[in-house]
Amino acid sequence: MSAVVSWDGGDYTVTPAEQQGSGVLKSTVAANGLLVFPLEKSELRKGDRVTVQLLNT
Repeated sequence: MSAVVSWDGGDYTVTPAEQQGSGVLKSTVAANGLLVFPLEKSELRKGDRVTVQLLNT
């Protein structure tokens, strides 16, 4: 899942990119990371710790 990773005063904040989908390139272009969504979860909530693969931008 494409995501935007930002530094927020001592911690990283990860926000899923808007409009996810195989035909939507806009979110992929704006992303600087890939959110690794755990298979054992059906949803993520604000404040959950996640794994992110940072992309070179």
